[in-house]
Amino acid sequence: MRDLYLKNGHVFVVGFSVTSRESFECVFPLVDQIREVKNDPTAIIIGVGNKIDLADERQVKTEEAKERFSSLNPPVPYMETSAKTGQNVSAVFEYIVREFRDRRKKTESSDSGKKCLLQ
Repeated sequence: MRDLYLKNGHVFVVGFSVTSRESFECVFPLVDQIREVKNDPTAIIIGVGNKIDLADERQVKTEEAKERFSSLNPPVPYMETSAKTGQNVSAVFEYIVREFRDRRKKTESSDSGKKCLLQ
């Protein structure tokens, strides 16, 4: 069932809790699986570390997460949020909308050069 969602998806938010190293480690196999099943370089994948409001419980540092996501091939953008306070939540969605729009424009402009040869 998961493969069906991955095949038909266009945007993938791989989230983890910055208070849980285990959840952090679990997102990278998921990114690999998305790329394998989706097999579409235009698919949007973004890493999101949540629960930044729990600074005292933090197990995954910002720099570590940024470095790990940027080391993927191709790199995956990374943002941090707090669902509790709302911090950066809208920024994640704004990023997704911008990326989706920009990639769609690129696809449309590359398709515009193709002509249909119907007679």
